[in-house]
Amino acid sequence: MVIPAVRRFGSAVLAPLGFLLAAPAAAATTKTGKFFRVVCDFENDRTAALALEAADATWPIAAKLFGSPDAGPEKPFDVHLFRTQAAYEKADAEVSGGKFKKNLCFAHPKTMSAYVLLQPQCSDDALATIGLPLLTRRLLVHEAAHLVGYTALPNYDSQPNWLSDGAAAWIEEETLTALGLSPGLEKEPESSTDILRAFDLLDRKQLPGARDIFRDEFKGLGFYERHAVTGLFFRSLKTGKQRPAFDSILAEARRLGGGGTYADRLFQSVETTWGAEGLAVLDAEFVAFLRARTPEWDQGVHGLRSLEPAGKDWISIAFPESNAVAWRTESTKGTEFSITGELEIWPGPNRQLNVLLARAEPGFLVVAFVADYGVTVFHYHAKEERWEKLGTERMSNLDTGKKTGFRVDVRDDRIDDSVEGKKPARIPLGGRETKGPWGLGAYAGSAGRWSSVRLRE
Repeated sequence: MVIPAVRRFGSAVLAPLGFLLAAPAAAATTKTGKFFRVVCDFENDRTAALALEAADATWPIAAKLFGSPDAGPEKPFDVHLFRTQAAYEKADAEVSGGKFKKNLCFAHPKTMSAYVLLQPQCSDDALATIGLPLLTRRLLVHEAAHLVGYTALPNYDSQPNWLSDGAAAWIEEETLTALGLSPGLEKEPESSTDILRAFDLLDRKQLPGARDIFRDEFKGLGFYERHAVTGLFFRSLKTGKQRPAFDSILAEARRLGGGGTYADRLFQSVETTWGAEGLAVLDAEFVAFLRARTPEWDQGVHGLRSLEPAGKDWISIAFPESNAVAWRTESTKGTEFSITGELEIWPGPNRQLNVLLARAEPGFLVVAFVADYGVTVFHYHAKEERWEKLGTERMSNLDTGKKTGFRVDVRDDRIDDSVEGKKPARIPLGGRETKGPWGLGAYAGSAGRWSSVRLRE
């Protein structure tokens, strides 16, 4: 189920999304560290400093994995950060001929530099508040990890996905954890959703086995699925009983020369190390590794991002043309409950945060908090892809940029919504289902912060 990117939540929508079409600022900001130099095509010291922190923290962790010199390169590698998609695409066209237009980030071995679009693309006000989205830091670390790999492995460009992308995913999570930015694989919505993608493949009997993964044979898996499988498979080997044998394979990957037969020769080492029976054991251990995970968030198989941890708070930043949707994986125990907390809706082209309720195949409920307007409750009918407005209430104290307490009470076949303890809006549900997973989200082009959110049953 998705909230369609172009479908509006009734009168809650406030403004068009054209802010991302503006030309990038002429000024640029450059920050140089020990291992990397971050070049922003816009002026923002704080954003550049946070980007450099993420990139520089990558080197020691990646160097340890790849066997690269701890001292780093003779001259810091460049990481380019772009404010708009148009600026990124222009750079991609000049550097790679447009090869990475859809990726929105890439590392380039010939220039030993990386190129990353700031994501989710958000308003200047939102960027000033958070400094740099966590998703962008993930991308910066991922591409910086590739650059470290280029220095350590002359054959890096001919490596199979399980090694190149699997290693980068490992370095990404380890670096963010070291920086205190990730609450853990199962608690962070991005990595939690990857686990759920692997669960789905497992349930559909489409999860690739060890042999297939080592051979880069993914049998029609999509981009997000391949990314999830390679990252999780690499982590399962790096943290499990097979780590000594796996480390020997990584050492062999460093020793082997490059060329078109590199992947085949590396797989021969895999077969020599484990054999047919050993690979079958890896299959079972990978499944056990997955089954032991308890992911807490689901952003959907199509990546309806982004919900990000910020200490004890959560930040919702929706992409300009799609809604941010993050479901908790647990369901409410009954049909009567309350969700309470504080929200702060930031300035931007749209200003709407959503509490999501009763996720099920037929659809779900949305409680939309719109700054400088009020609260509206919708029922999304998934089969017809149709939005039904159940009720709305103007609330004068729901101000842009102000932290506001909220309460959503579900009981007696109605939803009572209130902000700052004011008289609640009472919206009848007409017998609609209220039990099921709940979640947090934001309307396209909106951003804000959630604090002290609790489910009370």
